[in-house]
Amino acid sequence: MAGSGSFAFGFLGIVLYDAVTSGWGEWTWITAFTYGALGLASHAYFKNRDASRMNFVGFGIVGTLAYDALTGLTIGPLFHGQSFALALSGQIPFTLLHLLGTIVFAMFLSPAIYR
Repeated sequence: MAGSGSFAFGFLGIVLYDAVTSGWGEWTWITAFTYGALGLASHAYFKNRDASRMNFVGFGIVGTLAYDALTGLTIGPLFHGQSFALALSGQIPFTLLHLLGTIVFAMFLSPAIYR
């Protein structure tokens, strides 16, 4: 299946990271499947596009927003009794910082890694 390596890279990256740091929990599987899905999406996105800075940034912004929405707005409310309003209020500043990191990475590191 096309892109299965991209899915596995994202999925296993999260699973192994959690194994070494916080241990596995329900968050592991939500974030791992979401990150794996982003791997599949990136495979599809870059299949017919140049690996340019702007394409890296564009995909990074959309991917970060999707990832943070799916993970940050679900795990607390679904598994820890957190209100959606509280999850959202904490997620906004986190996502802004996450976007900043994504943009810097996509502008400078992704092109270098790609080469």
